[in-house]
Amino acid sequence: MVAVARIKVKTFTMIKELLPYGVVKLSVVDKEKNIGRAEVYFTSDGEATLEILEVDKKYRRMGLGTKMMQEIVNLLDERNIPCHLYVLVNKEFDLVKWYEKFGFNLSKTFLNFMWRPVCKS
Repeated sequence: MVAVARIKVKTFTMIKELLPYGVVKLSVVDKEKNIGRAEVYFTSDGEATLEILEVDKKYRRMGLGTKMMQEIVNLLDERNIPCHLYVLVNKEFDLVKWYEKFGFNLSKTFLNFMWRPVCKS
């Protein structure tokens, strides 16, 4: 069974799909065009991996990535699930600081590996 929710984000629509095999997919659409997406995979050991989070270049700096991250963080916090991701660091974007706003911490175990432990609200 697939659970689908539609969430208004400014003039766009975010579609949240909870898939039965441990995946959450978010899509942001402008009319019929997909302009952003995120995918979170849940592992059998009770953790999650943020595999994809991207926004079309023409639609960046509009808060769409932040809105998707807020949805992901809320879902993780509701279920008490820690999450990790790999960050490619470049000069154009300081993604480490951006992800830290959502509770991720840079790990020294791996180069550019970030971790978000379970948050106790």
